Amino acid sequence: MANAAQQGLCDPQHLERELKQGNTHGTSHLRQLLADLHEVRSVAEQDALNLSRSIGLTTKYWNATIEGPDGTVLGRPDAWFDDVALAWEIDSRQFHLDPKSYARTLERNTRYATAGIVLVQTLPARLRTDPQRVANELLKAHQAAEARPRPPVRVTSRRPPGPR
Repeated sequence: MANAAQQGLCDPQHLERELKQGNTHGTSHLRQLLADLHEVRSVAEQDALNLSRSIGLTTKYWNATIEGPDGTVLGRPDAWFDDVALAWEIDSRQFHLDPKSYARTLERNTRYATAGIVLVQTLPARLRTDPQRVANELLKAHQAAEARPRPPVRVTSRRPPGPR
């Protein structure tokens, strides 16, 4: 469902209407996935959402636009922990390894670093193959971000336009 919605093949609201019109017996998992589609944009982000919930690091900001104090867009992290200014990017080789995408990823990461944002980068496959290690990395990064003064950055939108 997430991949179909991400590719514009279906609308999550249409899926919700269809689900409500049918028998709801045995659909709790499906209804939760549909609810999460309003926050996340891919299967990998759904895995990340589930992992962050499982370790108690929840965030209301998925795919939000983050700006610096001068209004410069710093990035649109997959997950944003606003209390400590921690960005979590689920960066796949597929979308970040060609020369232009790789350069954009490095530029984004430099903007995060120069603004004082702590960044965790995770390959999508690791969310399933090594979730405990990813969870530990995320928790340690959250602790590191919490230990320093929060930089003057802010969330400016929850639904960014266009590509990151």
